[in-house]
Amino acid sequence: SIVANLSAGYLSDKYGRKVIVWPAIMMLGIGVGSLVFLPLSSNIVLISSVLAGIGYAGAISASIPWLVETISKGLRTSALAIQENIIDLGCAAGSLIYGVLSGMIGWSFSYGVIGLIVFLFLIIITKKDYEKIISN
Repeated sequence: SIVANLSAGYLSDKYGRKVIVWPAIMMLGIGVGSLVFLPLSSNIVLISSVLAGIGYAGAISASIPWLVETISKGLRTSALAIQENIIDLGCAAGSLIYGVLSGMIGWSFSYGVIGLIVFLFLIIITKKDYEKIISN
């Protein structure tokens, strides 16, 4: 995690935030999604966890400066607080949803449901800002 954070920070400074954030989110999705579609073994779980961890670290460490750069000075602290609260809420709600679903449909399929929820949430959020994201 430390290496991924430092690497993503350096690369996002050098190449731009979006160049790092979007691939990192995709890497996180691949790491979680592979737990649904690949046969489970300890190696698959380890590799998936590493991919998801690198993706998460890259997305967080590059998105914070991106947020600071794009939000007006008077709203930066509020925007960062909102981002951190959303992350905390996602961790808490995700754990609760995962716990309930894993008891009902199995732990492997639960990752797919949570991944689908996150994917749909990203589509809803970025649909309005698609042109802004592409143009920047």
